[in-house]
Amino acid sequence: MADIVIERTGGLGGFGLPGSAVESKGEVASTALSAATRARVDLLFATYGKGKAAPATGADGFRYTISRTSVGGVQTITVPEAEVPAELRDAVTDRLR
Repeated sequence: MADIVIERTGGLGGFGLPGSAVESKGEVASTALSAATRARVDLLFATYGKGKAAPATGADGFRYTISRTSVGGVQTITVPEAEVPAELRDAVTDRLR
């Protein structure tokens, strides 16, 4: 069961933003991730889940919104592309809306 949802927005074409024809989204089960990636995801939520603003990504940088479902409910953070582990970035696919 996929308990992590990843959405990519921004970039030169404004992908995923309101009015965009392209949706960039993926899902992955946390149990399918490597131990290093799970630890990185936990660190991202510990850092950005407490209201810390993500660093700027530049005018055309991608941002990733990561949501995970746990016993406590759904948690969501938004981070720049450089912060996202490759296993999560690789799960994202582009689709026409």
